[in-house]
Order: sequence, then C-alpha cells, then structure tokens
Amino acid sequence: MGRGVRQWLAVRREHPPLADRQGGAWSRRRPVGAPRVSPLRDRGLRRLRSHPGRRAALLREAPAEAERGGALVPLPLPTLDRRTWADLVSEARALIPRYAPEWTDHNAHDPGITLVELFAWLSEILMFRADRVFPPEMRAFLRWFGIEPLPSQAASTVLALRLPSGGAGQPLPAGLLVADPASGLVFEVDDGAFLSPAWLELSPAEATRRGEIWSQAGGVLAELTADNCRKGLDLWPLGPVPAVGDALWLGFDCEPVAPGQVLSLQIWTSSWQHDVATRRRLVEEERNRAPCPLPAPTWETYQDCLEGAAATPQTEPLPAFPWFLHYSAWIEWEGWDGTAWRPLRVLADLTRALTLTGAVRLTPTAALLPGAPGAPSAGRWWIRARLSSGGYECPPRLAGVALNAVTAVHSVRVTGPETLGVSEGHAEEVFYLQGKIQAQIAAQGPSAPAQPVIAGSLRLRLSGGGPPDDGWTEVLNWDRSGPFDRHYLVDPTDNSVHLGDGRVGRVVPADRALEALEYRVGGGPAANLAAGRLGQVLAGGVAGLTVVQPFAALGGATAETLGEAHGRALAELALPQRGITVSDWETLALSVPGVPVARAAAIPGYLPELGCWSAPGVVTLVVVPACGKPPTPGADFLAAVTRYLMPRRPLTTELHVVGPRYVRVSVTATLHVTGARGRLADQAQAALDAFFDPLAGGPEGTGWPFGRGVLESDLIDLLAKLPGVAYVDGVGISADSGSDLCDNLALCPTELVDSQKHRLTLVEG
Repeated sequence: MGRGVRQWLAVRREHPPLADRQGGAWSRRRPVGAPRVSPLRDRGLRRLRSHPGRRAALLREAPAEAERGGALVPLPLPTLDRRTWADLVSEARALIPRYAPEWTDHNAHDPGITLVELFAWLSEILMFRADRVFPPEMRAFLRWFGIEPLPSQAASTVLALRLPSGGAGQPLPAGLLVADPASGLVFEVDDGAFLSPAWLELSPAEATRRGEIWSQAGGVLAELTADNCRKGLDLWPLGPVPAVGDALWLGFDCEPVAPGQVLSLQIWTSSWQHDVATRRRLVEEERNRAPCPLPAPTWETYQDCLEGAAATPQTEPLPAFPWFLHYSAWIEWEGWDGTAWRPLRVLADLTRALTLTGAVRLTPTAALLPGAPGAPSAGRWWIRARLSSGGYECPPRLAGVALNAVTAVHSVRVTGPETLGVSEGHAEEVFYLQGKIQAQIAAQGPSAPAQPVIAGSLRLRLSGGGPPDDGWTEVLNWDRSGPFDRHYLVDPTDNSVHLGDGRVGRVVPADRALEALEYRVGGGPAANLAAGRLGQVLAGGVAGLTVVQPFAALGGATAETLGEAHGRALAELALPQRGITVSDWETLALSVPGVPVARAAAIPGYLPELGCWSAPGVVTLVVVPACGKPPTPGADFLAAVTRYLMPRRPLTTELHVVGPRYVRVSVTATLHVTGARGRLADQAQAALDAFFDPLAGGPEGTGWPFGRGVLESDLIDLLAKLPGVAYVDGVGISADSGSDLCDNLALCPTELVDSQKHRLTLVEG
C-alpha cells in the first residue's frame, strides 16, 4: 500500500464523510442510495466553518432555513458539477490506457494511482467551493435589487386612554408602559399627548354615555354609538352613498379640547388589518415620484402652503398629491363655537378622508361651546367631519373611533449606562446585555425575564483607559465592515454583543470598558396580542387612568431568514414594473395603492374614438371600481390611475385610462313552469342580475367579460336551471331601451352590461 493511500485512509477514519442535510440538521450518516462524499469535502466544509463571517451563517442560518419550511420559495441555484471524488478517480483511470498505454498497474498501491486520488481530492474541493454561494455573497447579490433580510419586527397597537368623569384634561408624558398581565409583555408609548376629559364609549358594556357618534347622510341623522368598535359591525360615517355636506358627528358631555390643546383621535376602517401595507405602498410611491429626496410632508406644512403662511420653509416643493390626501374626497373638520361651525386646525389626518386607518390630531382656534343647531342631542359639545368636496367610488366604512388615542409599540427603551465588561484587546470578543426593563423588574421582582434586544437599537460607548468614544455603529452583519470600521453586531437570540476580529470590524483596545447607553427590547410574533389584553399600567401614567385596547396588535414578526429573503426577492422580481404586455398593464392597474380598482382590461391598438380602425402604439385601459351600481369611475379616479401608470409606460406608448360604457340590457322571455310559481319571477330577475354583474357575474363568476356579447343560448341555459322551469322560449334582448333583437347582442371592447328590469312571463305547462 502506498504512503499516500495510507494517509488517505487515516484521514478517512478520523473524518468520516459529511452527507447532505437531512431533516434540517447536519448528519454524518449516509442515507441509503446517497452518493459517497470524499473526506476532503468534509475537511473543506470544516475550513469554511472556521471563517468568522461564514461560521455563523452555516451553523445558524442554514439550519433555520430548513426548519422554517416552504413559506417563501428561495431563488433556485443550479448545481455546476455533480461529480464526486469516486467519479473523478474512475474517469481518470479510464483515460490511462489512452494516454499512457504502458501503464498497466492500476491498483491502489501504485504511486500513480495515489497521485490520481490526490488530484481528484483537490479537484473536488474546488468544485465544492465553486458550487456554493455562501450567505455573505447571497446578501450582496440581494442588495443589488434593494433587498436585505429584515430584522425582528415589533408589534404595535393603538390604545385609548380614559380619565375619570368630571375631571380636567391632563398632559401625558412620553414613556407610558402598559403590560399584558397574562404574558408579561410590555408595550411603550413613545410620544406624549394631551388627555381630554371627554370620552367615546368603545363597547356596549360601558354603562356610561359620555360620548355619542352620529352619521348625517342626506339630511338624515343615524346614531352609531352602540356599534362603535363592535366586532363584525361596520359604521357608515357618511352613509352608504356619500354626498357633499354629509358628515360624521362626535358629541361629548364636556369641552373636549381648548385652544392650544391637541385632541387625539384614532379611526379604524373595516380593513384595518391591511391598511398598514396600503400606507407603506402609498409612502413608497410618493418617494418614487419625487425627482429628488423630499422632506416628509406633513399636514402642517401642507396647510401652511394652502394658507400661504409658509411657517415651515421647504427646500423643495411639496408633492402635488401627498399620500395622506384622498384622490378625490376632501374632509373638513369643524367645531361649534356658539355662533357658527368653525374649521379646526388639522395637525394630522392620516385617514385619507376616512378611507384609511390612522390618527387625527385637531386643535381649535376658538373655544368650543355646546348647543349646535340641528345636533342630535342638546347640551353637548360637537365636532364633525364634513365632506366638503369630491366624492367616493367606495363609501368609507369604519370599524371604530376612539378618543385620547396613542400608539403603543412592543419596543421598550432601556436606558443606561449599563456596563457590559472590559475589553482584553482580543479578536471576536463577546459581551452580554441584561435586556430587562426596570419598571417591569420593580413590578414583578428580580425574577422578571430578559427580553430580546431589537436589532439596530443599541448605542454603545467606550470608557476607561482613554477619552469616551461613542462613535461605534451597530450593523446587522459583517458584510460591509472593514478592518478599521468601529462596528459591532447584536445577536437577539442571547442578547450578545459581538466585536470585530481585525478583518471585519476593529478590535476594541485593551482595558476599554463597554457601556450600553440605550437600547430597546421586544419584537417577535408573541406580541401580536388580541384586543383587550393590554390594560396594566406599569409606569408613566396619570392618576385614575384606564387603558383600553380596542383592536389587536399587529406587525410582530421574527427575523427574516436568508431563504425568506430569497423568496421575497423572487416574488418582487416577478411583479411587473413596466407596462409591456397586456397582463402587465392589468396587474399594474389593480395594484394602484389607495384606489379601489376591482377590474382592469388592457386593449392594445384600440382607441374608442376610432371605432374599428386600428391605433398602433395606443393602449386603452378600462378600469372598474369595487363599488357602485353599476360601478362607474369618476374623473378623479381615472386621473389617480393615470398618475400611477404614466411613469411605468414605455416612452412610445400612448396610454388612455377610461371607464366602461354600460349598455342597459333587458331580457324578454317566457318561462314554462311545471308547478307552483311562487317567487319564480323574482328568482329569475335576481339570476339575470347576478349573471350580468360587472364584478361577480359572467360565465366564470369573476365579472362580465369586457366586450363579451349577450348570447341567447346563455340566457336559455340560465333560466332553464331555475327550480320548476320546464323550458324557456320567446327569448329577446333589448339594448338601451330599444326594440327586442332576434339575435345575440354584440358589445364593443370597452362595454359591459347594466342589467335592467326584465320582462319575464310565466306560463303553466
């Protein structure tokens, strides 16, 4: 046996081969039928593990991705070369007779075979490395597309704070801590607020009647107080068909706010669970429209521009349509001052005219007084949200309205300085944070559990052995850290602080003490608490304060793994960014944020004004809103869709966004019935209305197809399926109140059916 073979066998005994991952864990047992792996492949993997940046990825991220399963499909990576060490040796032996026919001893003891095995060993190492994309490289690839794995996310919710009846308003300082007694989870209110002495009841269980909510639609008042924040019930603040002048009235048994004070309201729509994503897309779209980075527009800066005051100078003009403004409707907040309805100064209104869940901050310019004319009840102080202009395709529907509303986040500030330890000047030093909330410790005793540190929240300072140094920056990974960068990394799984090794991140000098000045704890899906869970005040409250959580907390999530970031990248890259194909145009139209587009159809080469003539380079996009009978888009609706699509069209494409033209259709038919007529005529009318419905009708139940003609055969088949109908004859179709046609009704590409009163005759036998 040659010396090289003996060394190879010794290494193989010491380091058995490493098979592929099975069941989300690294296993050294080769499954039946699995290919053999050489010992050098195992050694190469161990060497890669020794790299400080890749070791954590291999030992943490890869197993976590396997355990998490297929929630998001990662980017598929090809296998460049599937040959193993045994395959390479076999191929080399097969080539010996061709290139060295005089070499006849191919046994393992031959020195030449030993060299062949050695070179196969080295070649497999190179193939192994070439076939692997490690986490740092993959993260760099994803950054090209603007995607990075997301850290742990903190849940948030809105709390309503109630003061005792008969008292005065009080300021609430920032830092209110509220806990769930059952789980011990703590939420913090970062911003201070003025607490009004008034109150709006949030459930029928509250025996008081300190506040009232009314809707004024078409001059008719309807009370909504009993349905406020009740699960499964929606409020129509402006009625089912809003018109200019309709209003939402809020009445209080005492003065809710005085000049110089700020009234804090929160409004939840019926789709409040999805409004966070809608708001995010609206903000992103506004940033994408800006030619250069703009300061975030606020209601104050916007109103200053409207009033010509310019109290807050802007280096750049505000966007023409800030994201917090509805594309058509304009809501005016007013209060009764004893003589007239006076506009309230709006410091913030993030509800987009009552169509988006958000906060409203109001302050009066004059004192409010009770006794508004036409008020539903006397002796109350009233404010109202009045539709002053514009309109809605889909009327606003609310889930609730709350007073004294503040946002609480499962992200609690821990203030220091907290001493972590003294550096010894070594590479890759690790220190640990306590992760405990002082107020929680005081309430629950020294055994209060530590909570995970939120990534990106730690401020670190070096002290002792030199001047204080607070120029250190937290990073989420070492990918972009050089040897001289003062970076550190926090691992939330054990609240450890990792320092650099001199290659990625600077080494902290010896005898320097590390102090945590401030950080936050929290995050994770466990804090997505149901409504009513938060109610225990730990710190920062005022006397007699009661906390109510009307709706569940949302947004808590674990840190995104690299595999999930792959899947998110793949999903985002699959979305169209430009209107190239018909499907691209329709998908883009359906994704306009804040505009309720229910259906869209792109018609290339068609312009309604040209009739049957072709229009090269023209795309006509027909859009249908999600509401209305029939659903008809207004001019502002079409303008909003056009603003979104114009930057996404090819330069040489002429885009026209239009609404559908509805053809009023009435059907004449004779139904021969075999039994009692009952309500058969009404059932037939309802069946035809449902079949012609622009949103849910048609043969597929997804809305009547654009331009699809009305066929007699479809109508006969539909009516003949009704219970008690033997057969149908005498079918006729009239369009736009014309005479009955003896044939099918043809429609143009932009036309839909508007079902009218049908003339149905029932005949027995």
